[in-house]
Amino acid sequence: MIREDLLIEAGQRFYTGFYGLVLEEGFREAVKRSKLGNVILFSRNIESLGQLKDLSSELDELITAETGSHPLILIDQEGGMVSRLPESGPVLPSQMALSAIGDEKLVRECSFRNGRLLRSLGISVNLAPVLDVNENVHNPVIGVRSFSDTPSQAARLGKASIEGYKEAGIICTAKHFPGHGSTSLDSHLALPTVEKGRAELEGQLLPFKAAIESGVDAVMTSHILFPGLGEGEVPCTMSHKLISGLLRKELGFDGLVFSDSMEMQAIAKHFGITEGSLKALEATVDIIGISHSVPLSEEAVRRCVEKRLSGGFDEEEWKASMERIRRAKERLGKEAPSTDYHDDKAFFDKAAKRALTLVSGKVPLYHPGDLFVGPEPYITSNIADKTGHESFPSYMKRAFSLSRALVISADPGEKEIAEAVDAARTSRTVYFGSYNGHLQKGQLRMVSALISSGASLVHIALRNPYDLIVPGTTASIATYECSERTFEAIREVLEGKGSFGGTLPVRLGEWI
Repeated sequence: MIREDLLIEAGQRFYTGFYGLVLEEGFREAVKRSKLGNVILFSRNIESLGQLKDLSSELDELITAETGSHPLILIDQEGGMVSRLPESGPVLPSQMALSAIGDEKLVRECSFRNGRLLRSLGISVNLAPVLDVNENVHNPVIGVRSFSDTPSQAARLGKASIEGYKEAGIICTAKHFPGHGSTSLDSHLALPTVEKGRAELEGQLLPFKAAIESGVDAVMTSHILFPGLGEGEVPCTMSHKLISGLLRKELGFDGLVFSDSMEMQAIAKHFGITEGSLKALEATVDIIGISHSVPLSEEAVRRCVEKRLSGGFDEEEWKASMERIRRAKERLGKEAPSTDYHDDKAFFDKAAKRALTLVSGKVPLYHPGDLFVGPEPYITSNIADKTGHESFPSYMKRAFSLSRALVISADPGEKEIAEAVDAARTSRTVYFGSYNGHLQKGQLRMVSALISSGASLVHIALRNPYDLIVPGTTASIATYECSERTFEAIREVLEGKGSFGGTLPVRLGEWI
C-alpha cells in the first residue's frame, strides 16, 4: 500500500481535468484515492458564473479535506477565441486586438479586470498571457493569441498584462516557453521542431525575459523540439537543459513552471503521457497537466510515487519544487475575494470594438443590394473548445432584415466558389467574412474569384488578419476575433455610426 504522505506530495505535482458541471462521485473517489491536488476547468465545466463559483468552492472543499492543501484551480481565459467563460459574460478581447489598440494602460486594466473576475469565481491560476512572438504567418495555433510579431511589442504589452494580473491577486502564466511563434505545426496534433539557433531565438525569448523581470508568478512550457538550443531529443517540457538550465539558472526564474497538457499529440504520440510526465518532473517542471483523463492522472500520480521510492528523482530538486508550490498557494490566501464585476462586460466589449482596424481602402455604407458571405462557425484548433455564436452572414441577414446571405463551408471547393460568383453578380457590394482563410485556402480562392469576376468586395478577417493578403479588394478590415460584438462593430461601421480605432500590429505576408 502506498504511503498517503507520498501520494499527497505527488498529487501536488499534477493538475487534472474532468467532465461535467458538477462533482460526480467518480471524480470525488479519484481525489480521495489518489490525492489529486490541482484542477483545470474548461467550457465543459461552466454553465454560468454563479455555477462556476459554486463548483470552485466544492473543488476547494473536497481537495483541501483530502490533501490538507488548497488546490490551484486553473483556467485558459486568454480572451478572444480562447475563452472558457460563457460569451454572454465578460470576455476580454484577444491579445492581438489589444495590441492593435496598443495602449499599455488598457492592457493592464483588461488583465486586472479579468484576473479580478476569475479570483472572485474561485479561480487561482489563469494560463495567460501568451508571450509567443507570432513570427510565422502560417502558424496554425497562435495567431491572434499573440500580441505581435515584434518582440519588443510582445514584451511591452506582456509586461503590462502581468502587472494587471498581479494587482488582481491571481497567478498568471507566461506561455509557451521558450516560444511557439515560429512553428508551422500545432503541438496539439504533432511534434513541432524550431530549427533556429540561439541568436535567432533571442527575439522569442525577449518577452519571457521581460516577464521574469516583472516578477511573473508562473511560466508554461512548450511541447517543441529546439535543436538550436541544444535540445533536439525531447521537447522543452521534458528537457532538464531548457527548464532547469535555461529558464531557471540562466534567466533566473524561481516561480512555478507548469507543463501544457501532456495529452497533446506532441507528447502522447511520441513519448507516452505517463512516461512524458515523469520525464517532465525530472526536468524540474513543478506541475504537470493531464487535462482530460482522470484515470490517466491517477496512474501518473502513482507512477510518480513509485519512481520517487526507487530513487528516480533528485530529492533536492523535488523539495525545491514542493517549496515553490507551497509558496504560490500561500500567496493566494485561503478564500477568493468577493468582487463587483458587473461593468466588466461593457468594458471588454467596448475595447474589442475599438480594436477594429481598417487595413486598406474605404468601406462603403450598407445598401439593401449588398451580399454577406462567410463560413459557419467552427473550431480551428484544440485550444478553442466552443464556437458560441452564429455565422457572420446569418448575423448580418438578421441585423439588416435581408432576404438572403451566403453561408459557406470552411474550405469551399470550386462548386461553392462558382455559386458565390453567381450570387455576387446581382449584388452591389460583397462583404466577405473569412475565418482563418490563410489556413483554409478555399476561402481565399473564393475571395480572389469574386474580385476577378468584377465584384466590389470588402474583405473582413474575422480572426487572424493574415487572411488579408488577397490583392484587389475594395477595402479590408481586421477584427481579431469572430464574435457577435465584432459583428456589431462592423454593422455600426456600415451604418455610419462606428469607426476604426486599431492599427495592424503584424505583417501580413504575401499573396501566392
